[in-house]
Amino acid sequence: MAMGLFGCAPIAPSLAVDLRLLQFVKTLFVCLTPNTTAWCEALAVFLQERGYGLTTQDNLRRWFSNAYHWYIVLVMHNKELVSGIINASSSRHERETSDGEEEEGGAHEDAKDP
Repeated sequence: MAMGLFGCAPIAPSLAVDLRLLQFVKTLFVCLTPNTTAWCEALAVFLQERGYGLTTQDNLRRWFSNAYHWYIVLVMHNKELVSGIINASSSRHERETSDGEEEEGGAHEDAKDP
């Protein structure tokens, strides 16, 4: 992760995918039907045309699908975590604000009565 890569396995991954590419695929799959098989077939052809031979396309599909799945899990978990922090902070701020308004309102009412 520190190098900007996401592995297909937590220990000794066979494939590491650039985080920017995973973000691109995530965005692409919002616009198109998610299809990692077609994506991996296109990627395999692209790589083979540039001289990068793969032993089998199924390995690439499996490795990429694993990396993509866990990347999405991480993104969703991060989003939930950040939302929870924001909601907790917002709720605390609302409570503090409403408590402060009640105290100020009571002081003004006392000042009106002689």
